[in-house]
Amino acid sequence: MSINRINKFAADVAAKTELQRVELGHIALQDIKTLDSLLKGADKMGDTFTKLYNKYISDEIAAEDASDVYDAEWQKAENQRDAIVALRQTHNKIEEKAEALEEKLETKANKADEKLDKANLKWDKSLADAQNEQKQIGAYVDKFSNAIKSFNTAAKALGVKVDVSKYESARNRLEAKNMKKLT
Repeated sequence: MSINRINKFAADVAAKTELQRVELGHIALQDIKTLDSLLKGADKMGDTFTKLYNKYISDEIAAEDASDVYDAEWQKAENQRDAIVALRQTHNKIEEKAEALEEKLETKANKADEKLDKANLKWDKSLADAQNEQKQIGAYVDKFSNAIKSFNTAAKALGVKVDVSKYESARNRLEAKNMKKLT
């Protein structure tokens, strides 16, 4: 190989080496920018994920708390529903007892009404009987009085004095009894 050729080869190698150095520098600079950009993106994504993960945990805790409140409220509602059912059953029993008592009282009142009707009928009959007897006594007292007067008049006409006091006393007792007021 000739010196010219060697020089030329060295010059070519040197030119290529420099070209490679420029290309290598350009690639290295671009790769560093890419890596820095990816690093910033990774940090940003990591921060975003951390925030989202923390929010997820916070929301999970809130959801569990809400679930506990939900369960507690449903349990209270079930307990209240059970209490309402028990109250309704008690109310129904009380209402049934009240209806039975009302029927019993109504039956007793009806029986008392029937007894009152019977008693009033008896009283009305007794009143009618007493009023009838009172009329008869009045007529009898009049008849008795007329008989005593007739007897006295006849005895006077004969000039005989008679004692009619026992007849007058009986008539007066009967007349006194007849003075009782009836309604």
